[in-house]
Amino acid sequence: DFVAGEKVELFDRGLIHSDLTKDEFFTEITLPSGSSLKNPEQKMHKNLLDFTGVSETTSSNLYFWIRDIYGNQLTTSDSMLYKSVPFTVNAIPPNPSSMKNILFCGDSLMSTGLITQKFIQKMTGYGLTNLKLVGRRFHTTVENRFEGLGGWAWRNYVDDPATLPSGYPDNYFWDSSIGDINITKYMQTYASGDNLDYIVCELGMNHLVNSTNQGSDLTVVSTKVKHF
Repeated sequence: DFVAGEKVELFDRGLIHSDLTKDEFFTEITLPSGSSLKNPEQKMHKNLLDFTGVSETTSSNLYFWIRDIYGNQLTTSDSMLYKSVPFTVNAIPPNPSSMKNILFCGDSLMSTGLITQKFIQKMTGYGLTNLKLVGRRFHTTVENRFEGLGGWAWRNYVDDPATLPSGYPDNYFWDSSIGDINITKYMQTYASGDNLDYIVCELGMNHLVNSTNQGSDLTVVSTKVKHF
């Protein structure tokens, strides 16, 4: 989902699981009317989506066309590499009537605390005050909370810590008493037992690029992530 009247950055490399390296393909993204796209850093797979021309809630689709470095559309044995992703551009919602707890999870991009800090600033600017960030870690202020460290991948959130590499040995979601992840226990331990209303995951890049922390198969991830 996106917010009407805002600009966002979309790094498409983390959305595409492929054997191709980042220099062997790029994506062409088509957006609906009222929005626009700039792609100034194509090889970095960084796309700038502009929804400042959208003023109210609307639903549409992002269309991804996968092309090689010469602009030729890539194909499989039976079809072109193409994906349509539904999305919604939302008008700013009203302030929740009760406090909502949000847990941000991620890797080095999350561990700086800048993403959550920006989120707090944006939500405050929108007048959305009944939102509380929760998590084991915090940055600058205790209100700016999250989970994540540099180098972490999906396996640091879904795999048994005993199977993790020595450089990235932790999974604070893991409950050894049940042999699985346990979000409720995490909240009891690191968030005063509050209920979790939303979880935001900024993950995927290290699954692709960190050769020392690639382990959890995507089928495992897709199954375990349902616990979230």
